[in-house]
Amino acid sequence: MALSDEKILQEKAAGNIIIEPFQKEHLGTASYDVTLGKHFFAEQTPEQDPSDEVIVLDPGETILAHTQEFIGGRNTITTMMKARSSLGRNFIEVCKCAGWGDVGYTGRWTMEITNNSRHYSIPLVVGRRVAQIIFFATGEIRDTDYTDDGKYQTEDRLETLKENWHPKQMLPKMYEDREVTNNKITMEKQLQQRKEFNEAYECLTQESPKFPKKDIQELQEELIAEELEEFRQA
Repeated sequence: MALSDEKILQEKAAGNIIIEPFQKEHLGTASYDVTLGKHFFAEQTPEQDPSDEVIVLDPGETILAHTQEFIGGRNTITTMMKARSSLGRNFIEVCKCAGWGDVGYTGRWTMEITNNSRHYSIPLVVGRRVAQIIFFATGEIRDTDYTDDGKYQTEDRLETLKENWHPKQMLPKMYEDREVTNNKITMEKQLQQRKEFNEAYECLTQESPKFPKKDIQELQEELIAEELEEFRQA
């Protein structure tokens, strides 16, 4: 269930909702309006200065932009972003399908802003309200929140978040997905196993009193079988 304006204020006072800076006039009945920040990333727009106070979106263009506000939920509060109705009616989309916030995430939200008009460029003014954040109560979470294993935030102190924020934090970090990092660990393990196998194989192919020739084939087969079993379990 989405939190009402009164409940948002209560949870904010309790420290479970962070909104910085907070302006009461931006508080809706069940959401909080967030404003457009000045930094953005676009696909090759040489005629447009990223420090401009007006960002002009060409037809079909998508940029990575951010909220001016540091905003999010903690403990048992999570968040979701939606475009303001007025922007939607002007063919502006603010987050595609990536507008869900994890419990514990508190920061400047990255927005994937798209001009869905087929013919017209649309200006966006820095500092104007562009989206709204809805807050939800989740119930107790089991082990961790976003700051424990999230890619885009590892600190929960607001002042530190504000001091350390940089526009580069808007850029994607799929290379830190657990599937990628786990696979990297597995590959490193397999490479090490292959190296050990090659070293052992090299030793075994040299006949010596310790390893008579008739036993070498058996030892090679055992080593190969062990390696195959380790690969199956990896």
